[in-house]
Amino acid sequence: MTPAQDSAPAPLTGIKVVEFAQNIAAPFSARILASLGADVVKIEPPEGDAMRFIAPLGDHEGKAYAVANPGKRAIVLDLTAPDSRKVIDALLAWADICIVGLKLNDVERFGLDWERARTINPGLVQLILTPFGPEGPDADVGGYDVLVQGRSGVGFSMNRSSGGVPEPTRPAINDTSTGIMATVGILAALRHRDLTGEGQRVDVSLLGTAMALGTPMLTKVAERDTAALAEIDEDLSLLRAAGADFDAQRELYEQRAVPAGGAFRLYFRHYRTADGFVTIGGLSPGLMGRFHEITGVADARGVSPRSSEFE
Repeated sequence: MTPAQDSAPAPLTGIKVVEFAQNIAAPFSARILASLGADVVKIEPPEGDAMRFIAPLGDHEGKAYAVANPGKRAIVLDLTAPDSRKVIDALLAWADICIVGLKLNDVERFGLDWERARTINPGLVQLILTPFGPEGPDADVGGYDVLVQGRSGVGFSMNRSSGGVPEPTRPAINDTSTGIMATVGILAALRHRDLTGEGQRVDVSLLGTAMALGTPMLTKVAERDTAALAEIDEDLSLLRAAGADFDAQRELYEQRAVPAGGAFRLYFRHYRTADGFVTIGGLSPGLMGRFHEITGVADARGVSPRSSEFE
């Protein structure tokens, strides 16, 4: 790096962020913004962010908190206190970006709803993160990554299992990925403000992220998949009635419902060998051909990798 490059300001230098959130997802977005040069002020309750007590490093400090919040300043504010509204309003007026990770009924209760925030600061970019989305029957329900794993199907499709029960995915990929999604939305809203002078509300949810991450495994094409999935559901019901465990049910689903299941079971996986594990990754026709050439494994079905057998 040249001296001129080294002295160049970070991309978000001068951008001010206030964060009303705990745990991982929303704070992870603020962490990214801080790494890009933004001035981030994190608002914590009197007892501190819940992550301060996960994997303790010392008094009132935890590893989970440290890795989610570097580069931020933090202040304590009891949002339930009668005089907290003055502080909240001052922070909304000060900030370019407001990140909120609270249940929707609490967002309004604490005066952080978009309609009120935009009257205080018309140029504000406000991110509101919810577990299950801003509308619908579960809009006001709180939740964590593991609940979304169960609701979305991501837990069924990718989690390890123990005793016939899927285990939570670690690391919490819906949390961190939602933080990244949120950052993309925030930066787009900042660009919109550059062009128009107007602020925007950005909505992001853990469930929306999980469904996006599950593409195409969790995507259904009605004209093609409806009848096939109905048959699979019937067979899964028979397996459950016979006492089949979770792994047996998932194996049936992966064999018959996952797109390109045949290709993934051969060309995109880990293998155990005599001297350890090897990982193979090749889904193009050329790499599939190289796989057979190098390993000497014949295609038992006698079809081309371009065949519909791999769809």
